[in-house]
Amino acid sequence: MDPYFERPRGVLTVLADGFVLAWRVLPRAWQPCLLALVLYLLAGPIITALTGEDPNDLGLGTPSEAEAVVEGATAALLLGLYVVFNLFLLIWITAMLMGSMSRLAGGEVEPGARVAVSRVPAMFGAMLLAGLAVAAAAAMLGGLLGVLAGWRTDAAALAVIAAVAFLAMILMLGPGLAVLERVGPIRAMSRSVKLVMPYWARVAALLLIFLLINAGVALILGLLVTVLLHLIHPDTLTALLAHVINPLIGTAFLVVGAGLVCSLYWDLRARERAGG
Repeated sequence: MDPYFERPRGVLTVLADGFVLAWRVLPRAWQPCLLALVLYLLAGPIITALTGEDPNDLGLGTPSEAEAVVEGATAALLLGLYVVFNLFLLIWITAMLMGSMSRLAGGEVEPGARVAVSRVPAMFGAMLLAGLAVAAAAAMLGGLLGVLAGWRTDAAALAVIAAVAFLAMILMLGPGLAVLERVGPIRAMSRSVKLVMPYWARVAALLLIFLLINAGVALILGLLVTVLLHLIHPDTLTALLAHVINPLIGTAFLVVGAGLVCSLYWDLRARERAGG
């Protein structure tokens, strides 16, 4: 492992390193990045074909004229199969990216498509466990606080949101650890809690900064769309969003997300080994 990643780093440095890893991995892992771009590009047409609804339709011009090619239970079945297949490919791509980033940083994880495929079940299991835990916590806390708070529903809602967000935060590394530490889903979730809990304030600060960056990007894109709306036809703008901007943004967030998970994991592991 590169000695740089073997020592604790500041919150902003961890965040910056995540973006740097995402940028540096592109020449080494351009194939999975290209596959992700294709998946995001095809998502709209496939969903339109299966449901008759265009997910990229802004409602700015004439409504989408796409019609469903299948209906009822068949449509639901095909859409479900598509979602599962798409999820498998995105998890596989993420595993390949993390393997390449680990090798880039001198880590132990072997890159490559075959190794990544072997980690997909553990990653999916960790994602499923995290989702179930968060959903169960939201349901139980929502019911409990709704009873205890009485008329103070706003306070109860905020308490539930804070508790669920905290649980999601301490479980967030689970799927990534299935690749980076090559462990099963249960072990990955427990390791995530063990790594994040002592430094939850640092992790929360990093996530808050990242959310602010996302908000800034969304604001810029919103302004860009507003400007383009006055310059080009709405249908052209919809096509531009569907076939260029949205796939690029989706791919970028996938790569950056993998970089941030790797960077954060190495920082927390360094702090764990240093004992503080």
